[in-house]
Formats: sequence, structure tokens, C-alpha cells
Amino acid sequence: MAKIMTKCPVTGHAISTGVEVDSDGDFNFLLDVAYHIDCPLCGDNHEWFKHDAWIAESPESRQEDSHAARRRQ
Repeated sequence: MAKIMTKCPVTGHAISTGVEVDSDGDFNFLLDVAYHIDCPLCGDNHEWFKHDAWIAESPESRQEDSHAARRRQ
């Protein structure tokens, strides 16, 4: 499962929305409506929309990309 991320408007840092998806296709099914999250960084409640969010790259996919790059060398 991949985490959907958004940005804390106070700190500018990425935060997890608490929503996880199996694939990009699942992300596309999310409605672009207002969602709310209690921010673990600043403590405020933030509103976020799908158009402002992204799917976090999983450690597994980073490792696979790294292995593929080494094989090409």
C-alpha cells in the first residue's frame, strides 16, 4: 500500500493524509473534494484536495529502481 501525501501549509513539509491506495488507479478513484487532517507537524487541522496530493514513493519501489540502475551500469 502506498500513502497519499499532501503538504503542511504552515511548515511546507510533506505529511501523510492517512489514506493509502494499492495503485495509481485507486488514487484516480478518489473524489477531488475537501478532506481534513490533523497535522502531526504543526497541530492544525488542514483541508486538502486530491489535486494537491501525491502518492508517496514506497521504499520497495526505490529499492527496485536502485537495483535496475545498477544492472544497467
